[in-house]
Amino acid sequence: MRRVMRIVSVLFLLLIHFRQYHSECVMTECDGTEDKNHPPCKTNISSIAPITVIRSKNPDYFNRIEKFCSHLILEDHRSNVCCTENQIQGMTDRLSNAVAILGSCPSCFDNFAKLWCQFTCSPDQSDFMTVVETSGPLKIVERIEFEVSRDFTEGLYDSCKSVWFGNDLSLHMLTTDGKVSYNNFFGFMGKKNPTQNIPVNTDFVHSANEVIKTNKRKFLSNWYIQKIMNLPITPCHKSAGPNLPACGVIDCPSNSYQLLDLSGAERLGKKVFTTAFLKPEWALQICGCIALTVGLVFVLKYSCHRHPTVDGCYMDIGKGSLEIQFEHLCEQYATKVIAHPWKFVLLGLLIAAFCCSGNSKFHSLTNSIDQASSAKGETRQDRKIFFDTFGPTHRIEQVFLTLPPSTGTMFNMPLFEEMFTLVNNIKNLSVVYGTSTIKLDDICYKPLGEKRGCAIMSPTNYFQNNWETFQNAGPANEGDEELDDLHWEHLKYCIKNPLTVSTYSEMSCFGEFGGPIEPSLVFGGGLCFQYYGARTFMITILLNGDEGKCIEWEAEFMKMMSKYKMKNANFTFMTESSIANELQVAVETDKIVSVAACAAVLLWVFTMLGTYHWPEPSLLSALVHHKLLISVSAVMINVISVWCSIGVFSLFDVHATDNAIVVLFFVITCIGINRIFVTIRTFQSNGHCYGLPNISDREINHRITDTMRRSIPIVLTNSLICSTCFFLAGGVPPYVSVSMPAVEVFARHAGLAILFDTAFYLLVILPLFQYDARREMLGKCEIWPWYEISDNTKTDICMQVSEGTLRSPVDWFKIAIAPLLLYRVCRVCTIIVFSFTLACSLFWTLKLEYGFDQTMAFSKESYLTNHFKNMNKVLNTGPQVFFIVQGNIQWHEPKIQNKFCTLAGCDENSMGNKIRSLAYAENYEGNYLHGDVNIWLDSYLQFMHPRGSCCKTDGKHFCEYYRTV
Repeated sequence: MRRVMRIVSVLFLLLIHFRQYHSECVMTECDGTEDKNHPPCKTNISSIAPITVIRSKNPDYFNRIEKFCSHLILEDHRSNVCCTENQIQGMTDRLSNAVAILGSCPSCFDNFAKLWCQFTCSPDQSDFMTVVETSGPLKIVERIEFEVSRDFTEGLYDSCKSVWFGNDLSLHMLTTDGKVSYNNFFGFMGKKNPTQNIPVNTDFVHSANEVIKTNKRKFLSNWYIQKIMNLPITPCHKSAGPNLPACGVIDCPSNSYQLLDLSGAERLGKKVFTTAFLKPEWALQICGCIALTVGLVFVLKYSCHRHPTVDGCYMDIGKGSLEIQFEHLCEQYATKVIAHPWKFVLLGLLIAAFCCSGNSKFHSLTNSIDQASSAKGETRQDRKIFFDTFGPTHRIEQVFLTLPPSTGTMFNMPLFEEMFTLVNNIKNLSVVYGTSTIKLDDICYKPLGEKRGCAIMSPTNYFQNNWETFQNAGPANEGDEELDDLHWEHLKYCIKNPLTVSTYSEMSCFGEFGGPIEPSLVFGGGLCFQYYGARTFMITILLNGDEGKCIEWEAEFMKMMSKYKMKNANFTFMTESSIANELQVAVETDKIVSVAACAAVLLWVFTMLGTYHWPEPSLLSALVHHKLLISVSAVMINVISVWCSIGVFSLFDVHATDNAIVVLFFVITCIGINRIFVTIRTFQSNGHCYGLPNISDREINHRITDTMRRSIPIVLTNSLICSTCFFLAGGVPPYVSVSMPAVEVFARHAGLAILFDTAFYLLVILPLFQYDARREMLGKCEIWPWYEISDNTKTDICMQVSEGTLRSPVDWFKIAIAPLLLYRVCRVCTIIVFSFTLACSLFWTLKLEYGFDQTMAFSKESYLTNHFKNMNKVLNTGPQVFFIVQGNIQWHEPKIQNKFCTLAGCDENSMGNKIRSLAYAENYEGNYLHGDVNIWLDSYLQFMHPRGSCCKTDGKHFCEYYRTV
């Protein structure tokens, strides 16, 4: 009994030393201040008790509390809070700004709002908060100690650590040094920074349980139980309220649904040719093309080579074989050509004049998209829909500055001074267009309206492209170990946190156009998030003005940059019109090469077809058996055939590139010149060119007719094969289409040009050939037809020909090369070399990759070649990719919205979530889709969200479009 009484006495003594403690406010609004963002002051006797807010009496006050701090609302529609109406307004405004960063995950934002609601308005502040440091007579709170349950802080961090904002984690903006971690997150929120809406320094004490500690207040000396702030946490996969969905799979990945894992995916799309079988329809089309071509060739040439009465393969149609009948038709045609040569020439010239007239409507294709993508293709149709709906994309101008090896670091004052000068020169560059003068400010893209500047992505825009602002940047932080120069602190901070509105130097990281500068768009040559080691600076300017004005300004810009000099950096540049201009320059060079090539072909024909001997003392006798006239005529006809092909296609509004036309002249000349070779060699092979004395016109006509009868079928067969091959590549029905305009247009022009060349061969070349053959058999000079060799000379020449002592240069192939190839060893070696070459070609064909290296389109001396190499080497971002959804879609239906959006409540397998998952999947080598994913539906839903205030001043009225948040 005595022992029991002793225990009761001890407990009683302990209890009387524990003071009954009531919750109180520890800070409130400062007296005489109306600024809603002013730091709080320590409470006094008059403000220590919480304020009671009733819905019926204070509707606006109560609604602001209910918006983010609904857990403070009691059942009888009232709330006890330690914050004034001015303070709650400031807090709700700050939390509304945070919605843009954390709002995609409602559970994360709800936990975040609970923390600051308790900090600002909780009626139980004295349970878990202690004012540590104040300043001034108003006792403005400078530092406060905040006891928070570790379960709550860890739950808050876990619910927010995977939330995305743009193409980066949201917590990158809410952590020190941009490194996402538990300690950095709360370290950032606990460090006073008025520019970041953090009014006081807060020491977060992460406690596991309630503790017993000494009350440090002067008027209390006893002990009390210290409570901690420990509200229920909402995991990201659960809903934070009845009308709020759980976070989406992108912001809240779970074990059952991780971000898209492509580590084990098969890498496809690398090789041009695969071992897979062709599609059936393609196989049928190709087989049909081959069968048609082979059938036509067989009918025209290879049906039979002998008269039916002679042993051999033949095919009877009517009175004789096909070839006999065809040769008979050729003989009849030759007779008419000999009888009326100038009528055929005149008809050919009239056809040429009519077809060439279409060249008046010709214009070259300069747009690379028109060359590489079919106008009827799916990609071009999607692009057209996008342009018709949203307008064309912006024109891009680029300048890359590369540090020389002698420069150790990018933080170089002379370099930045030159960079600022360059940007300023570009901004002030002007050009006369019509009656007005155009500057960059007149045509550049201004995302926030005319009241803001141009969208220039440049390191200098971290300082709003102002050299004086750069010079005044600073001071550096204490303990800065990265750099010691005061000028670079602002740049360092902006690289780590590009969305910072105000750094420690009280300057904004936003550019003069009012938006952020993404480091990956201005620094190159370094790894991601390691931009301090960058060796290349990228300046990108966007234009969206009138196309004519933009092209004129770009031309002036290229002139300026081609003459520009920099001491501390090497630079390359490119404009939207650079490719077209450089291709045009290349065309001018190719024209000279093409003319030289045609001259070389002409010289080759003239040299190889003529017979070189000097039978008489006169110089003119050496020119009797030359082929200058027919050689020049053949090359001219080849050129005219190309112009006719271009003219006909131009009449139907089908145009080619200048490069293709230049190549077309050379190709058609090389192919067409074979026809004159066939005709002349057929005439020379039987000695027809060496006339006899007193040869009759009947004999001359017979020899010419026989030559035409033999050569025309060969020429027509050759033309049919060549044109068929080109039409096959050009996709002319019934042939297969390759769906690449540059190839299709070139192939179609070439195929038609060959047909024109064949027609002009029949109408123009053959009449000229009969004239030249008649002249040669009569022994007349080519350039002076009034000179004729003597009959004795003609007889001597015929004797030399019969003895084989008088030959043309082309006979060398017949005498030397042909017998050599018939040797057994040569035949075996030829087959081995051919087989080895074929095998190697097939092997390396399988190694070909998709795409066309754009550096191959220009010479090594072109400034674009170096710029493209820089892009491949240092640029960490690629072109934009657009996904277009077409159809009669009911966008106002929530079920439809959930199939495309990525916000909380959207379907896990929505189109947006799939695209985002692919963009964020970094473990797959073949995945090149990466970066910010912008979905208009997400923007619309966030814009209409009742919690958001970045686009609505009070939830009802909209702010001006150029206002910066």
